[in-house]
Amino acid sequence: MDRQTLRDWVLRYNEHGVDGLASRKPPGAAPRLSPAQMSELCDLVLAGPDAKTNKVVRWRCVDLREEVTVSRHRAGARHRQVAAQTQTDPAATASVSSGKG
Repeated sequence: MDRQTLRDWVLRYNEHGVDGLASRKPPGAAPRLSPAQMSELCDLVLAGPDAKTNKVVRWRCVDLREEVTVSRHRAGARHRQVAAQTQTDPAATASVSSGKG
């Protein structure tokens, strides 16, 4: 044990008591996925691929990345389509805001 580690432990003990000596989670990068996105990804992995549409029998990282990218592209295209409809058609704005669109 080096002196710096011992010093850090003494400072943690003096500040927080015995609880201060427990291992702490090291700092790291923030997750890139929100909890909702992580849940959706977990469901996708657990459900497994559809052999007909995905053309694979088990997920690989490459396949999952492609599936997520395609899903995001579809969602973005749908959002742009709805946005375009609401800009040109006042009736479409009413149906989207009421949840019918």
